[in-house]
Amino acid sequence: MPDRLTTRSVGEDDRHIGGKVRDKRRELGISLQDLAEMLEISPQQIQKYETGQNRLSASRLSQIATALKTSLCFFVPPRTPC
Repeated sequence: MPDRLTTRSVGEDDRHIGGKVRDKRRELGISLQDLAEMLEISPQQIQKYETGQNRLSASRLSQIATALKTSLCFFVPPRTPC
């Protein structure tokens, strides 16, 4: 059985991080289309990140944090120190 820390499937943390992306994007009044254009990816991919269907890489999350003018710590689940 694979180690929990190395599993590639999406889970609770992915949904939490995606929800925080969505919340911050909406708070700033940025559309899916606008964020997608900033990151040069499709709006559908942003939506998959926001719903936790796809896992965000650290580099992509850093790009999103920059686009949304916030820190990486904003997205970290509360039980994880930042």
